Amino acid sequence: MKLWSGQKVVILAIPDRAIQAVSREVVPRLRPGTMVFGLDPAAAHAGVMPDRGDITYFVAHPCHPPLFGDRAPAGPETDWFGGRDAAQSVVCALYQGPEEDYQVGEQLAAALFAPILRMHRISVEHMALLEPAVVESTCICCVMVMKILDPEAIRRSVRDITHAVA
Repeated sequence: MKLWSGQKVVILAIPDRAIQAVSREVVPRLRPGTMVFGLDPAAAHAGVMPDRGDITYFVAHPCHPPLFGDRAPAGPETDWFGGRDAAQSVVCALYQGPEEDYQVGEQLAAALFAPILRMHRISVEHMALLEPAVVESTCICCVMVMKILDPEAIRRSVRDITHAVA
């Protein structure tokens, strides 16, 4: 399949808070068969996208490069967010539209977020649950705990102990 297959695609690369207003303005003007490609599941999951049975809604979100292991980005200008040097996985969901449009959306997501480790197909509902649960709720809490504990560990001379062991 050729990339995009000649299909018209509108990419909503805008802040989440603007998606409802912008999509209400743009989507009614689209030709049938157009794909609306979103970068976050919130709008589709919340049902704020205009009801158009003759268009496709596709959502993709990067998982960002691994932080640990042999695939973790390295170097003085580390690409922690992917899309430049560090490979990342991407989750994709066909929210509405014909099944054959999934491949078009996945190919577009792979091109946008390259280099790619893996592409994962999930539902918009799963994406809406995982993204905030993993990123905002869990990981940010862990990072904040580490930010608080690291200076305390240094204050208590843990650094001196690790240097003595090494």
